[in-house]
Amino acid sequence: MKRIIFPLILLASTSFAAAQEAGPSSVEGKPVPVVSESPAPEPDTSDARKVADCSDPGRGDRCYEFPERSERFKRFLNDAFGPKAYIGPAIGAAFQTIGESPPEWEKNGKGFARRFASNVAEDVIEESVIYAGSEILGHDAKYYKSESKNLGKRAWHALKSGFTARDRRGRTVFAPQKVAAPFVSNVTSATVWYPDRFSARDGLRSGGYSLLFSTGFNLIREFVF
Repeated sequence: MKRIIFPLILLASTSFAAAQEAGPSSVEGKPVPVVSESPAPEPDTSDARKVADCSDPGRGDRCYEFPERSERFKRFLNDAFGPKAYIGPAIGAAFQTIGESPPEWEKNGKGFARRFASNVAEDVIEESVIYAGSEILGHDAKYYKSESKNLGKRAWHALKSGFTARDRRGRTVFAPQKVAAPFVSNVTSATVWYPDRFSARDGLRSGGYSLLFSTGFNLIREFVF
């Protein structure tokens, strides 16, 4: 009798344990679907991260795209020969004529035309040096306004843009061509078509003033237009 009862008890306990493990998956012999709870998806912060990357241009962020060669060349032509390229030389020639600089050039329409042509030639040389150097070094010399709301950071961005550019990854790097360009143009004018009393030293001095002016002009670009 014990031989019969013991296997029955063992069989019953095994069935009960199996039922406990099955849990709610079966009710009255009918299977009940089990819904597994998956963790809530984390919010996608890629857009926010992209905005943050774009908030301070010049640090290699993924929002920057290096301009195509045709675009760079078109920009050079516009900077060197476009309509806006003659405004600065004309204003400069007017002040130079009033101040009789240089005095060897007459203080009249002819003197103004001569000074205007000289200023235009200097600008073309300067833009050519910047363009050629940027093509060799793989730089984007265009001025980009800062996206920062801090006035101090914007001012510093404008000033340092006078001697920096962007590389192909969008990082801000030192641009020797932007520093050398005003010296090359002013030394050329002083030694080629200015009166004989002018020398390379005068060109270097004028180049320093020109570099300071172009760097300071970036402040107008940043805060005015």
